[in-house]
Amino acid sequence: KNSDVERPFMRFDGSPRAEDVRPLPVLREAFSRAKERWESSRDWSYVGEMLRSIRQDLTIQMVQDAFVVEVHEYWAQVALEFGDFKQFDQAAAQLE
Repeated sequence: KNSDVERPFMRFDGSPRAEDVRPLPVLREAFSRAKERWESSRDWSYVGEMLRSIRQDLTIQMVQDAFVVEVHEYWAQVALEFGDFKQFDQAAAQLE
């Protein structure tokens, strides 16, 4: 499994390999870093990319728990703050 805390969103051709997917503890650390970055610099380019990659790994692993809701709520919030309505819509759709 992948232990990279910071990893950009990746398009997979076919099924992702186990070594490409980060386990839940790494995703929690990645989420914490993304939130810290948003609070310190409002760097949407970086934070949006990190949140998309976290969501991707959660989706691949079919995780459905409170952490997933927290990630999507935060993603929707910061996308709205930045004015990225496309990303807001994607995050909000996952909360329905």
